[in-house]
Amino acid sequence: MDLRPYFGKNVVVTATDGNIYQGFVEFGTIPGDSEENCYEIDLRGTQQFGNKLLNLMEYEIKSIKLVEEMDNSKKIKPREYDLVLLKNGREVGLIDQLDETHFWADYGTETEEDERLFWEAPPVSVDDIEKILYSPYSESEKED
Repeated sequence: MDLRPYFGKNVVVTATDGNIYQGFVEFGTIPGDSEENCYEIDLRGTQQFGNKLLNLMEYEIKSIKLVEEMDNSKKIKPREYDLVLLKNGREVGLIDQLDETHFWADYGTETEEDERLFWEAPPVSVDDIEKILYSPYSESEKED
């Protein structure tokens, strides 16, 4: 099963053991790079494992589907370089857009925890964002 279309996307996976996982495919491995010579995905943000990575080999996957996107008219539409408030109360700068719904975030370097998060935190999802605090784009450039 070719898992490349799911790399960097939110998915729902039904495993061969019957478990269902929903999360973000943070890493993907192709057969030539896999020790077991098969596709692999690493999910982050599943209900079962939270922020820890869950590794699944293609033979452990019964089915995989992209998570349906929410109605875009109701969704926050952040852009690179926006300052946002996350639902957990942290303010972060969005520094690199990975896909339509995920960004690398700058947590700052004021504390050791901020610096650790800068290097180790998973990408920020649009679903993690409470609101946009500041955008460097003029009103005419902002997406509606």
